Amino acid sequence: MHACHALRGDVQQFQIPRANGIEYYEYRKSSNFNELGDLLCKSDIIFHLAGVNRSDDDNDFKEGNVDLTKSIVNILLESNKKKKFSIKTSVGKTIKDETLSYIDKMNGEGVSNLHDLFISEAEKSLILVVLNHLKGNVTKTAGYLGINRGTLIKRIKEYNIDM
Repeated sequence: MHACHALRGDVQQFQIPRANGIEYYEYRKSSNFNELGDLLCKSDIIFHLAGVNRSDDDNDFKEGNVDLTKSIVNILLESNKKKKFSIKTSVGKTIKDETLSYIDKMNGEGVSNLHDLFISEAEKSLILVVLNHLKGNVTKTAGYLGINRGTLIKRIKEYNIDM
C-alpha cells in the first residue's frame, strides 16, 4: 500500500500516522508540480494538510492551499480511480484550539454540553457569514451550505438571525 501526503510547507505540529508496510510519498510546496500527479496516481491513500499551517498572507494561502486542493481534486477526477482522501484544514485546528482554550478558561467548572454549544455556535456563524456574503439570498445560501431551503429558514428562526 502507498500513501501520499500533500502539504504547503514545513508542518511540524501535525504528523501523519505511520503504519508498517506502507510506503509514504511526500509532496511539498517546494516539490516539482509535475511530480504531484505521479504521486497521487501511485498512492492508495491521500492525506492533504490544507491550511493546517495557514499562512497569514492571503496570496500564499490561496496558492499553497486552495490551488493545491483544486489541483489534487482535478488530478483525482481525471484519473477516474477511486482513492481514499483525507483532508485536514485550518478549521479543524481552530476548533481544537478554541475547544481547549474554552476548557482551560472554565477551569473544569461548568463544562458540559460542549457538543451542542460548539455545533450551534459554528452553525449560526456559518449561516450568518454565507447569508451576508450572498446578500440575504436564502436559496443560494442553502445551496452553498448543502442543506434544504426549509431547513435553513428553520435555523434562521432558531438562531434569531435578522435578515
